[in-house]
Amino acid sequence: MYTSRTFGAKIDELPLVVDYLESALKEAGAGAEECFDLHLAADEIFTNIALYAYDSDDGVMEIAITSDQGLITITLTDSGRPFDPLALPPPDITSDVGERRVGGLGIYLIREVTDSVSYARRNGKNILTIKKRIASGQLPST
Repeated sequence: MYTSRTFGAKIDELPLVVDYLESALKEAGAGAEECFDLHLAADEIFTNIALYAYDSDDGVMEIAITSDQGLITITLTDSGRPFDPLALPPPDITSDVGERRVGGLGIYLIREVTDSVSYARRNGKNILTIKKRIASGQLPST
């Protein structure tokens, strides 16, 4: 299964992104927990792109979803300023909240709920890819 859709990189597009993810992930055969995890990760990425990647409201972002042999891959691509969230140091989750550095928890959370996360910058685009295995025996909905 493959599907792709382009959205404006604006926070008010988030409900459209959520609807798209819900439909595509069900079609891909993701169960409730897998849908939750992938929604959480993709929503976090989309929100950061919408808030920080562009200087104006003219930016766009593509979300591509593939499902093959029990592996769901979501690729989020934007032409905003270069930013590799995987290069950030891991957050210190053991210190008091008031002593922690602001930011970094989103990518930590994404790493926790997915099987892999990768970043590339190609042809002037940020490409962030998340992957998650779905439970064996799950069949795509018809």
